[in-house]
Amino acid sequence: MSKKNKKRTIKFGKHKGETIRSVIAADPGYIKWAIENTSFRLNSDETRRLNAKWESIHGKPAVITIELASRTVYDGQNPTLRGKTLWDIRTGDLKRVVAKECPHLAEAVQVMLEHRRLCVREREKRREWFRFHAPIFQTDDI
Repeated sequence: MSKKNKKRTIKFGKHKGETIRSVIAADPGYIKWAIENTSFRLNSDETRRLNAKWESIHGKPAVITIELASRTVYDGQNPTLRGKTLWDIRTGDLKRVVAKECPHLAEAVQVMLEHRRLCVREREKRREWFRFHAPIFQTDDI
């Protein structure tokens, strides 16, 4: 079986040895608990499946992804921001206005802020990698 087709299994707890897909179908609450309380992470397909299952039961997604957070619409009191998606709101306004005023958006705001921090770090790493330091002298100077 190729690595791409290999089914991922859970390596701990009461569902040890079962495939992640089967546990999502049977016990999505356990997967949500594992994500929140352990270092367990899902890939994008598994996250999509978990969110679909969780929404069919509870009416909201189990895990806020960057895609969901970026499409979340601000519905607070600030008239200049009302109706905008979190993706279109500046970082300063996300921290200052949205996070304090809309506690129901707090998780989505945290996901957006973390995504932006990671993007800045990646940009800085790339900039540092391309920075070229010239030698003090060249071999033909001797």
